[in-house]
Amino acid sequence: MAALSAVVPAGCGGTIPGVPQEFRDFFPYQAGDTIVFTNGQQEEKLCVTDIYVAEDWNYCGYADTKAFLPAEMLFSTDTTSLFSFNGRLETFNMITCDIYIAIIERDRGNAFYGSFEKGDTSLMLEDVDNASVKRVMLEKGKGITSFYDANHDEEWVLKEIK
Repeated sequence: MAALSAVVPAGCGGTIPGVPQEFRDFFPYQAGDTIVFTNGQQEEKLCVTDIYVAEDWNYCGYADTKAFLPAEMLFSTDTTSLFSFNGRLETFNMITCDIYIAIIERDRGNAFYGSFEKGDTSLMLEDVDNASVKRVMLEKGKGITSFYDANHDEEWVLKEIK
């Protein structure tokens, strides 16, 4: 045991928590999932191509390093559909979570930003700029449940995730 403690430098053994499940539930996707939205007349199918979720990990270094490293979750969909999504969750304190969503429509994109806290079950993000997509709704356990395309006056609603 004395030899082992000589190898492990002082300051090691801290843990940086990963993204809590409560926050992960806002992006309940897996790589390969198809997210299907409908506007009542047609469907758009988006394939989740990438997903990354920070898990708990141990570090060697100063204890205050933890304050500067967020736990994050990322996802993106393919670009073959009318719309494509990139999403990011980020939390520093495990109590509040920042969320970023970029929606690209026909090579034009806009970004949404918001925050939520533990216990929240839904979140509406709005963009007041001249972007085509003006509003995105998220629900815990369902992910993105709807978005509004102002250029075409269409509400796209989640039909299913398969």
